[in-house]
Amino acid sequence: MYIPVKDAEGNIQLLHVSQDTLFMQTDQSGNLLFHTDHGAYQSIRRVEEWASLLHKVGFLRVDRGTIVNLNKAWLFDSTLRVLKPLGMIGSIVIPVSGKSVDKLHQTLNEVL
Repeated sequence: MYIPVKDAEGNIQLLHVSQDTLFMQTDQSGNLLFHTDHGAYQSIRRVEEWASLLHKVGFLRVDRGTIVNLNKAWLFDSTLRVLKPLGMIGSIVIPVSGKSVDKLHQTLNEVL
């Protein structure tokens, strides 16, 4: 699914969500950003709308401002309640809310 997003310069681009998106997270201003291997792109919709729309294609809202693509490889640390992308250089660590831990386990069990 391609969606329109804004790049860092404010230009509208098409992003293939399920192929390119690693995770989505709100910034300090509350804008939803799509994080990819090649940069971050600003959404033109709200977090709630994206979580509902993309749940059907393997995305899960793991806290108030973060949606992850479960079709990508993740490592879940149940002690720290964080997700880490496998094979990514850097230190991306995504906290998972207590309420979302059960949803995460349930979703992963459905996939397996």
